[in-house]
Amino acid sequence: MSDLSCFFRLVYKKRDYRMSILDKSILENIVDHLESKYKVAESWTLVYSSKEHGFSLRTMIHMLENYIPPYVLICETIHGEKFGVFIDDKITFSNSLKGKNNTFLFKYQDQKFKSFNYTGKFPYFCLCDKNYMGFGCSDGKFALVLDSTLLKGTTASVSTFENEKLAATEKFQLKDIEVWQIGF
Repeated sequence: MSDLSCFFRLVYKKRDYRMSILDKSILENIVDHLESKYKVAESWTLVYSSKEHGFSLRTMIHMLENYIPPYVLICETIHGEKFGVFIDDKITFSNSLKGKNNTFLFKYQDQKFKSFNYTGKFPYFCLCDKNYMGFGCSDGKFALVLDSTLLKGTTASVSTFENEKLAATEKFQLKDIEVWQIGF
């Protein structure tokens, strides 16, 4: 990972974390898309990482219980594609939808960052049950779905974000996944 010391800190267990799939370019682009109140954060705290905690949706949700939002979830596929979501709401196992209008998707491919903001249509931001976690839903599809193992997922274009597919193919396999809490 690039040196972020002039930017802000990524921390895990109160120490700098240098094994992240985030790099300086992705971080700068995400911060550029945040509301002003979140841009002042001096550090982001690693809440969940497949490198640290293994691949498990149940473990991820358990780890999130002790952290207040907002969160940035970022995935890396086995092909090196990186994408994710910013969400300013608690993620829990629930039959109800979560999220707010400031939720957005992003992808980083070929050294280019693209974000997909809420369009004002279909405010279906996040749904999480024991079998999957999905973001952005319309026409019976999710923009991003991760299965309970957090090893496999799918992506589709949806009206909620009018997004491109986040990966090159509809189905993908994950190499890594992280969830960061934006702290103040």
